[in-house]
Amino acid sequence: RNVTGVQTCALPILRRIADFYGAYVNAAAIEARGAAPLKPFLGRIDAVGDTHQLVALMAEPGYAMPINIGVSPDAKDPTQYAVDTGQARLGLGSRDYYLLPDAKYVAFRKAYRDYIVQMFDLAGIAGGATKADAIIALETRLAQDQWTPEARRDPVKTYNPMDRAGLDTLRSEE
Repeated sequence: RNVTGVQTCALPILRRIADFYGAYVNAAAIEARGAAPLKPFLGRIDAVGDTHQLVALMAEPGYAMPINIGVSPDAKDPTQYAVDTGQARLGLGSRDYYLLPDAKYVAFRKAYRDYIVQMFDLAGIAGGATKADAIIALETRLAQDQWTPEARRDPVKTYNPMDRAGLDTLRSEE
């Protein structure tokens, strides 16, 4: 132990945590960099030319996809692990935000669109309004295929174990 009571081997980890926090709160440095740190990610997205490239990109860390995939204990046999899949979240809270006609949901969609346009403007990317409309159209289409929040909480409906052949059969039925 050193004088402060922190083990010497922990210092590199503490230094990294302090550096990470310092970078997070350094607004001047963040403003100076602008959107430059995003350019490699945006470039990868712009380079996507077909569905196969899009699927490959979404499988990489740092890129979102409309399906969550992970490993977790089996819901009916916690001594076993299983690959777990389900719908991922979209930009708004749930499918209702995209699909319900109530005035409050219309207002949420408008505010979300304005936010997307603002993010494109701040990043210096032209055509923000057109891009925002395309994003919302895509997310609305995805929301149409998503389950309601009530269905997502149904333990019977959400437990569908299958092997690879069953997954291939399910995929071919679509």
